[in-house]
Amino acid sequence: MSPLAFHRKESTPVRLNPPFLTYVTQISDPGPVSYGGSATLTGVATVNYLVSGIGTLGYEWRINNSVVGVGTQLTLTNMTDTAYNDKQVIQYVTFYPDATRVGIETFQPGATNSPLTSNTVTLKVKGVIIITQQPDGTVPVDTNATTNSSTPVVPTPSPTPTPAPPPPAPLPNCNPLNANYNLLNVRNANLNTTYTQTFTLNDVDNGCTGFTVKVDGPTASLIVGGVSGNNLPAQKGSVITVRMKSSPEYDRGVSTGFYITRNGSNSVAQSWFIITKEA
Repeated sequence: MSPLAFHRKESTPVRLNPPFLTYVTQISDPGPVSYGGSATLTGVATVNYLVSGIGTLGYEWRINNSVVGVGTQLTLTNMTDTAYNDKQVIQYVTFYPDATRVGIETFQPGATNSPLTSNTVTLKVKGVIIITQQPDGTVPVDTNATTNSSTPVVPTPSPTPTPAPPPPAPLPNCNPLNANYNLLNVRNANLNTTYTQTFTLNDVDNGCTGFTVKVDGPTASLIVGGVSGNNLPAQKGSVITVRMKSSPEYDRGVSTGFYITRNGSNSVAQSWFIITKEA
């Protein structure tokens, strides 16, 4: 008779062959910037899988360790020597081991070097000379000088000085980086239910144009000025409604990225709208 062998199957949380991150485009020094000018920095990373995998990357920009933006590109405007000179810029890249960033449990391991940090760039802004007091044009007269009584002394008038041009007017803030567009995080969601959230695009100065709002979730859509879609134009004061429906196809759990772009550039603001059946 052959001996019997008993085996017990045990699950383990160990994840093998984790991916790692590398930079494709490293951020570079823009050089000295004119007073009141602008500078754009770009950093792009990629995920290297030892085996096949899924995931997405999130980007965060910091100046002197304060968060100032997201995405692969950072544009700084109206730069002055007091606000930006000698400040240090760095980019952080974080790997999310699923395509939606909502924390859904997968068997994909996290990256070994996440978050990945870029080179550090020290900003330089050129100073500007401003004349605070113009010459008054008065010519002093020597009262002790000997003059001919028949020929009065007439002082030679000084030429009228040309005033210095005023400093450049500050540019409008068209980058809503500080906007609080925190979208819904719905728990215990009902099936076949549409959840909405409405807010107004107000966190930019007057004169800013060229904005576009976008959602990319499978059941998400937008309404801007009575027009529905997934990619719509917007402006300061636009009332924006984000809609998303829970669906049996996704077992109630679904999410969408919400982005604001300007003139076709990378996102200047973004957030997430999440629906889940979990409590």
